[in-house]
Amino acid sequence: MAQGVEMGLYHLKKITFHGAEVPIILQNENGPCPLIAISNILLLTKKIYVHPDYSMVTFEQLISLIGDYLMSMDRKNIAVDLRANYEHNVADALATMPKMAVGLDVNVRFSEVHKFEFTSECLVFDVLDIRLVHGWIIDPQEDAAKIILHGDLSYNQLVDRLIEFHSALAGVQDETAKPADKERILREGALIESFLNTSASQLTYMGLLKLHHDLRNGDFCVFFRNNHFSTLLKQDDELYLLATDLGYLREPNLVWEKLSEIDGDSIFVNSKFAPYIPSKPSESDNPEGAPKPADGSAGAPSGSGLSRQEQEEQDFLLAIQLSSMESPNTSSTNVPSGGAPNPVVLHELADEPPPPRTPESAGSDFGLPNYLAPPKS
Repeated sequence: MAQGVEMGLYHLKKITFHGAEVPIILQNENGPCPLIAISNILLLTKKIYVHPDYSMVTFEQLISLIGDYLMSMDRKNIAVDLRANYEHNVADALATMPKMAVGLDVNVRFSEVHKFEFTSECLVFDVLDIRLVHGWIIDPQEDAAKIILHGDLSYNQLVDRLIEFHSALAGVQDETAKPADKERILREGALIESFLNTSASQLTYMGLLKLHHDLRNGDFCVFFRNNHFSTLLKQDDELYLLATDLGYLREPNLVWEKLSEIDGDSIFVNSKFAPYIPSKPSESDNPEGAPKPADGSAGAPSGSGLSRQEQEEQDFLLAIQLSSMESPNTSSTNVPSGGAPNPVVLHELADEPPPPRTPESAGSDFGLPNYLAPPKS
């Protein structure tokens, strides 16, 4: 694993949004995708700022940028009697953000796209006024709908029902349970299991319909699916996910992924929301056309044992450390308006970033168990 992943170092990619060049943060394999999705919304809406000369950003810098924005938000519209509660929520949100380095557990409800079980982690979205949504909605016409919607059951509650169901199938049950209870557990459990199996992609057509209905053009939100958090935008009556996989670093024309199907091939578009056309590889991106050191290495110092990407990330981290030693009272993320960035060594990024993640490889770092991951094709 590259040192940048271990140390919380993330690449920036410049895109065009509404005619302006904006940096977005790309997702490492083990990166804190809830915080990255939030940060990208704040960058695209110009609520936080990263100097255009930066090619990378650290986890600590993201926390600092969002924290500074939270503390600077206008509180004039908050009623005096509610300000104390608001300040308490802000303090709790600031304490929660560092925990996002290891992900975020959420518990969806299947009735509405904005419904999740409330936890302290959700405060981050509330105080930033960013909506957290999902598309795992059950159609009221489905057989399991009466069971799930009647009690507005959450995912965790469905799992509890499934445990009862499989225990009953195995003959392991409370001896005091009545036969009618066992029949109910078996009947409802089969319906619940069928729903979870048929919606294993964690997105349904009913969910897509509700997302279109609830969101207005120009709305940003954080979208949860397959244990992953993405930046979602509604634009011209279409839904788009910001393409933040590190594998897209050197594809300037690949910016958004259209969210129009619950499964199947992805449709990518450029910054103008027109169909994506792969860019032609430049000479600097072509290993055969680019000059190489005599020893055949990728540019890392001879004998270092590091790849070019690892060496660049190590140099970047060292530069940040040296900068903080020279200016101990100055935050590395605070750049005066119109001023120069802190003295950080900037490098050309790695030639071969890892391949983009798919829903199948998203993992289960951020919430739901593996057995509900979508089946591999």
